[in-house]
Amino acid sequence: MVRGTWPARLFDEHGGRCHGNDRGPPVQEETTWDAVAVLRLWIAQHGVPLALYTDWKNVYKVAPTPKQELRGEEPLTQFGRMCAQLGIRILGAHSPQAKGRVERRNGVHQDRLVKKLRRQGICTYDTANDYLEAEYLPDLNRRFAKTPERPENYHRPAPCAEELNTIFRLRTERFVSNDWVVRHQGRFLQLHPRNGGARPRTAQAIVWEHGDGRLEVSCRGENLAFEELPAAPRKPESATGHVPCPRGIPHPGLEHPYKRNAHREIQERRRRQLVQAVAARRSGRGASVPPRAAENAAPGCTPAPLPDPSSDLPKGDILIEVKQGTF
Repeated sequence: MVRGTWPARLFDEHGGRCHGNDRGPPVQEETTWDAVAVLRLWIAQHGVPLALYTDWKNVYKVAPTPKQELRGEEPLTQFGRMCAQLGIRILGAHSPQAKGRVERRNGVHQDRLVKKLRRQGICTYDTANDYLEAEYLPDLNRRFAKTPERPENYHRPAPCAEELNTIFRLRTERFVSNDWVVRHQGRFLQLHPRNGGARPRTAQAIVWEHGDGRLEVSCRGENLAFEELPAAPRKPESATGHVPCPRGIPHPGLEHPYKRNAHREIQERRRRQLVQAVAARRSGRGASVPPRAAENAAPGCTPAPLPDPSSDLPKGDILIEVKQGTF
């Protein structure tokens, strides 16, 4: 038994007339190309509609992300972008009940069509499509079609076939590598630019996929020739090969500009520190003995002599260098 889903329901409310010729064949799943096939068939028969009333399947509409809501952008699917180029507005229903008569009609098809196919012994998709075109849909239109109350037709003229082929194709943006290779769905496309120059710094290519599987690649509004590679291109290896050599930490020598005067600056800095230390200790000992201590001293008392500054110097190499005059 044939089991599948109908890709789309184009239901015309023109003057209350119910068109039963929605020619979408039953398929295993509802994809973008199935919806495009039904829309192209409708455009060929009636023209371009003003709007489509669909459900919220990701083929037709998707909810915006928080960033898109902040920027005020409306996300478009591949099918939505095609409809936007044709000037068709997509209205999304939030529940099956909102679609009303369309959903009730779907229920009729799911009930009657399944039984008719079983009674006819049909169990393949091709046979089911032939039965729909030859018997089921003509009988449905004969029994349920109604004459519109108003003769106005709001369908717009259909574009030419070449323009429709340009519109009904999938658009995917891809980055171009340094060797002009574009990766698309596991396939590697080697581009051949006309000028043969270097790749732009931030080059992006647009891969267009048609319904029959044909691919077109454009970059900066220019169609480029390409060839498909059997595998990912490998980077060319050098003849000598590359031997990794770990880099050590550089240690500049004494003649380096950073160290040329370092020894002299260190000696000068140590000399200043030593002089400051001696002056600080000498001023501290002198504060305990007033300058006129000998004149103001009591009879028979002599003030204590000032200590030798060299005795307060720190012991070690600095004191030896000071005494020897080499510091």
